[in-house]
Amino acid sequence: MPYKGKAVKTQNRKAIVFIGAKDFVNPIELSTLEKADTLSDYFDLYYIWLSWDWKFRIYKYKGTFFLLPHIPIKGAGMILLQLLSPIYIIYLALFKKVRIICAMSPYEAFPAAIAKLILRIVGKKIKLLVESHGDFEKSLFLIRNIHCKGIIKKFLSFMFRVGIKNSDCGRAVSIATYRQLKKWNNSLDVHIYPAWMNLDMFYSACLKCTNKADTIIFVGDITFLKGVDILVKAFAKIHEVKPNFKLKIIGRMVNKAYFNEVKNIISENNLDEYVIFKGFLSPENLAIHVAEARVLVLPSRSEGFGRVLVESLAAGTPIVCTRIGGMPDIAQDKKYSEIVEVDDIESLQKGISRFLWEYDEAEMKKISMSRAKELFSKEDFVYRILEILK
Repeated sequence: MPYKGKAVKTQNRKAIVFIGAKDFVNPIELSTLEKADTLSDYFDLYYIWLSWDWKFRIYKYKGTFFLLPHIPIKGAGMILLQLLSPIYIIYLALFKKVRIICAMSPYEAFPAAIAKLILRIVGKKIKLLVESHGDFEKSLFLIRNIHCKGIIKKFLSFMFRVGIKNSDCGRAVSIATYRQLKKWNNSLDVHIYPAWMNLDMFYSACLKCTNKADTIIFVGDITFLKGVDILVKAFAKIHEVKPNFKLKIIGRMVNKAYFNEVKNIISENNLDEYVIFKGFLSPENLAIHVAEARVLVLPSRSEGFGRVLVESLAAGTPIVCTRIGGMPDIAQDKKYSEIVEVDDIESLQKGISRFLWEYDEAEMKKISMSRAKELFSKEDFVYRILEILK
């Protein structure tokens, strides 16, 4: 349940640095702009992210973004972040009075912990908050084909141990990610609240949509982790009964081999005209597509939270998801949702089909929007992050 507290601005501003292996998009994403707008009222903000090209860059907007070169080689960005971010953190602690590091996943907690330990030697105390937005132990291996998995897993275990053990507190986006952080450091004080989301455009799209289209929609990276292959196989069975429906797949192609596998499944079932790849869409266009769909499906094999499920509810569109990670936390009422087992084509087909027949759109919009507002509000987000960073 959301907090009912109210964030209060203070004269004693703190400086905080966010470190993440996140590609900076130019022009800057709307959600990043809004989050910076909100948090800059309370903190001096610094970010260590990856750039959009090969150059070291500094970008300023309600804070300072230190952008490391984007190297288009698998894993290069994370390696660069591990090597260089401690230098930036030490600089910010010594000369910009940064006293809080926010590592956006346990991967980034490792270099943050290294910087924290070095600063301790020179007498500078700094706090480390580690966030977990997903299954950091397994998701990497479900997204990409990784060579030398055994060695990589051992090295990552070492990183997690150092990073999480040296964290002062944690933030999880779901009960599942909470338990995973506690597994690595049971004494860690972990708070649960979702990631920053901009739901306004989804609420707006919901109110403007007057008629649902005959579409099923998926939103996410096209990877094995997201279960797109299972979705296409379930859609093939649905197509036999509902030949007028189409499946829209919105997201980036992350793994070419897996993408080709999905395309082959589509061709084998003669679905080329009925499965539409839309690629990556702007938040505004995404909101329109989600609001117009009959149902949104997320058949993930691993998922920390599933923010697109909340966005779908805000857009007045029911959801079908797998019983994994934090998604059952969102899909708690069968009026607007259906939960199925992982890799179960038949149950996924039945779960989707339930929402393909006529339903009361006005009632669906009312109950789904209400659930989205219960799960997330900007006011609650600010209140919670201020509480944890006191």
